[in-house]
Amino acid sequence: NVLDKLFFIDEYPFKCSHFATKVRNSNSCYQFQIERNTAQGTTRIKIPELFPNFPDFSRLRGDTMSAQYTTSFSSIDSYEKGGVQIIDDDLKNFVFSNIYEVAATHKPYERIVVGKNLDYTLEAVRAEGTSPWYACAHDEFVIAMDHNVEVHFMELGDTSKIDDEQDGSFKLTAQPLGKKIGMVTLSRGHMAMLPEKTAYQFRAAKPSTLLLQTILGQESLERWTEICLK
Repeated sequence: NVLDKLFFIDEYPFKCSHFATKVRNSNSCYQFQIERNTAQGTTRIKIPELFPNFPDFSRLRGDTMSAQYTTSFSSIDSYEKGGVQIIDDDLKNFVFSNIYEVAATHKPYERIVVGKNLDYTLEAVRAEGTSPWYACAHDEFVIAMDHNVEVHFMELGDTSKIDDEQDGSFKLTAQPLGKKIGMVTLSRGHMAMLPEKTAYQFRAAKPSTLLLQTILGQESLERWTEICLK
């Protein structure tokens, strides 16, 4: 005669059902019974006494049954690389890198490709100090991944030398001759558009991580063998 414990969990829309589960390292199966009482608005779960360590959910409401987690934000100076857990494959078939590690181990304003879809790229950048001026024939986007970074914009003045067929950004040989447009300060998670045919420059008071969305171009550096797991 196995005695059953009776548990109530409110607001769970279970229908009347039965199911069995097999306990690891055991040849026995135990049946759980779940019944929904629509009139009382409760769910009855009968759990065999053979599970003495099963948590007592008696009279718990649904909104209290949540686990507690702590969210940790990575940065260029504090990150965990992570990895890929292979089940039945070769690690070389996977492209895995960590953008914070890429930014931490490369020179300021090198644009390292970390993601690629056809010619569209995601590029990790170490922002530190003042960057050269850049321009592009198409729009780009940049996200600050940890610390604050300023983005300054200026008119080019003369756009006749921009090749509309050229993908990706390029460095300007000198400061633009046009007027200042303005600046944006990016904090963690903030994104800014880098408009087409507009000069832009990054300024960072300390090493920071940027993620660029652009198209593969002359500033894009593909170093897969360096940045990916081997």
